[in-house]
Amino acid sequence: MAAVSLPAEASAPRLLGVEDFRAQPLVYEELRRIRQGLPFSHAYLISGAAGAGKTSLARLMARMHLCESAQPPCGHCRACVQAAAGTHPDLIELRAGQPIDPEEMKGKPKTVIPVADIRELRRRLALTGFESPRRAVIIHQAEKMQEESQNALLKTLEEPPEGSLLLLVAESPDQLLTTIRSRCRPLALAAWPDEAILAVLRASGLREERIGAALEAAGGSMGRAIRLAGDEAYWARRRELTDDFLGLTARSDIPAAAAKYKALAQPERLELLREIDELLRHLTLTAAGLGSTDSLGAYPAPWQRMAREAGAAAFVPVLDAVTLARVRVMNNVNWQAALEQLLLSLMEAKSQWST
Repeated sequence: MAAVSLPAEASAPRLLGVEDFRAQPLVYEELRRIRQGLPFSHAYLISGAAGAGKTSLARLMARMHLCESAQPPCGHCRACVQAAAGTHPDLIELRAGQPIDPEEMKGKPKTVIPVADIRELRRRLALTGFESPRRAVIIHQAEKMQEESQNALLKTLEEPPEGSLLLLVAESPDQLLTTIRSRCRPLALAAWPDEAILAVLRASGLREERIGAALEAAGGSMGRAIRLAGDEAYWARRRELTDDFLGLTARSDIPAAAAKYKALAQPERLELLREIDELLRHLTLTAAGLGSTDSLGAYPAPWQRMAREAGAAAFVPVLDAVTLARVRVMNNVNWQAALEQLLLSLMEAKSQWST
């Protein structure tokens, strides 16, 4: 069955601004202070769990630093437009595997930030800015810097070039040298409340059904919510799986539905089962009163009714059926047979709530 076309959505939610960080009081206070005209620290260490919004915060601060307005970021000046597009010549972004000088990195490991790249960064910071006296540097996955790389960066942190702002982004800041951490102002992002994620998604102009589904799929991660909300490939895939696994109406359709996924390799089989498990867990959360009913519209009517009326316990057998299919994959049981049994279990659960 081909993927179903979805209604057009915004290609990506808007960039996060200062007010979006109200749910992060310590971070918001720092941003508000800067917006009032007080100076940046020369370096920040931005930390938090995956999807906490570290990259969004770093890029916001870079835009604020480069902005030509008295109340940054204005979003309209040349510097803001270029920085938002990632094309500002005075914004340098560095991460493992994506060196700022590809020639310098030939033959070197792509899982670390080597000292050669830090030296190239220092050389560029010593030059005059292309469009302004200010420079902003974002070092993503800063914990991927080798020890020699961190020591090379230390001199820049101790004696930062005038007008420079260094933003180190790390999921595991404890892996950085104490000397690095002590020279950066810490900005730690905490878990985001659902209300804050909803506010950002609603400000992006998405319809409520998409917003509710993105919130649940994100699992409390602001970054994942923002990424998924505009990812049309993700929603097309989700719709396809909903049709194929939750939408069957006759047992005679089961062999053909299972055959569609017959050629998957084992890692792809496990990923498929993870995606089905995710679909069912969204329904389970709604049944338990922990999810929004706004996201139910994408499911067939019997599953919507089950989520509204049955209670979370009713979903235990279908979740167990997915777990059993996963065990069978790991034990090299016939894949199509495992799929057919899963589809049968899902159809039997659905049939109890069909009108």
